Amino acid sequence: MLLVLRRTGPPEDGLHGQEEGRPGDVRACCGQQQQLLDSGASRHLVKDASLLIDPVDCSETCKVADGQSMTVTKEGSIVFRAAVDGTEHDVVISNVYFGERLAQNLLSCCKLEEKGFALVYKGKRRYLARVADGARVFEVEKMNDGLVVNTVNAASAGNSVNVDPRDDKSSEVYAALKQAEKDSLQCAPVKCTLMELHEHIGHLMFDTVERMADASGSGIELTDRARINCLTCAKGKQSKNARSKQDSGKNAPIDRIGGVICSDLKGPMTPTDRNGNRYLINFVDHHTNYCRVFVAKRKDLAAKMFERFLVYFERQFNCNVHVLRTDGGGEYRNVDLFCQSTGVVRQVSEAKNQASNEKAERMHRPVLNMARCMIFASGLALHFWGDAVQYAAYILNRTPTSANPNRASPLAMLTGVQPQLADIVVFGSACTAYRDPG
Repeated sequence: MLLVLRRTGPPEDGLHGQEEGRPGDVRACCGQQQQLLDSGASRHLVKDASLLIDPVDCSETCKVADGQSMTVTKEGSIVFRAAVDGTEHDVVISNVYFGERLAQNLLSCCKLEEKGFALVYKGKRRYLARVADGARVFEVEKMNDGLVVNTVNAASAGNSVNVDPRDDKSSEVYAALKQAEKDSLQCAPVKCTLMELHEHIGHLMFDTVERMADASGSGIELTDRARINCLTCAKGKQSKNARSKQDSGKNAPIDRIGGVICSDLKGPMTPTDRNGNRYLINFVDHHTNYCRVFVAKRKDLAAKMFERFLVYFERQFNCNVHVLRTDGGGEYRNVDLFCQSTGVVRQVSEAKNQASNEKAERMHRPVLNMARCMIFASGLALHFWGDAVQYAAYILNRTPTSANPNRASPLAMLTGVQPQLADIVVFGSACTAYRDPG
């Protein structure tokens, strides 16, 4: 860990002027020994145990440059005085180890980077700076193909500090250094607005950004918490407006029989049915869920199929069709003229919104599911699918459904009479035909 302690006033009496070279005088000891920055060192190391503040015994092994193992026996902190652009201040580094066979004092670049510091360049000068705010800690000089910390010699440092724990007054300084060591890297927080931090961390939600900034140890102090509308967020996070999944009937009389007839086309189907048809066209009454299925060879026959359905539905159930609702497919273009001549209102559903035409689109699934099951169970060839889908619609019109009140079947809703089921047989059943001999 690393912390910069700046002296703001003259030293107290009794805290300076100690004899140079005294073991407890950290300023004298560190000032006379070079601190080398080493990119290959895995930890901070010193060759003189007297440089350590509050050393504790340890027994660990580390690798040195020649590949040999070296035992470190003590761990503590060091203090040295550094100069940056003519300004002197104290630097405290903790987690420093003493190695007996060490030739130089080494500061690990890896450990400094882990604590948020990096080597920066300004012109031909090098500095160790804090990444968070760019504050320079000390200057680094190139010497004998190595990088050496620019420290201030104790003899020229008028504000040298004795941190010998045997001195009563220096113990106060020592306590301050220890407290600073515990609070290391808790430097002056970076000040910014909520909007600036919001932009820095990928335009997260303001609540999340504010929670992150207020967390202890974040290193951020918000100077303004105003939540300004972010145009970038509006562009990057936009989505389509929520649409109702149910037809409200606002634009059509869905509460009456024949009020709205929905239609949809499915295909081309593979293979064609036994009559060469490739398309399936359904018509669904919105009020009763009655479904009629037609098969066709071409898409443009949808208009012809609607003519057949209209005549059958109005005559069979004594009602009038008011609205034909389809999607915007080109297969329904020819139906416009017929709708105009019969007084049927033509409605086109909104693109990518199934709510208004959902009944017709969803009706394909139960019809085709039943048709596949009937073909597989009967063992008939797949080209009987045209007969299967029409028989499936015949059965569904007689089946109770939760879409109708009291789970009534579509035919019961249309006629008021419960449909007979005795004429329903297994699809594909064997049958015989009677021929009149006369």
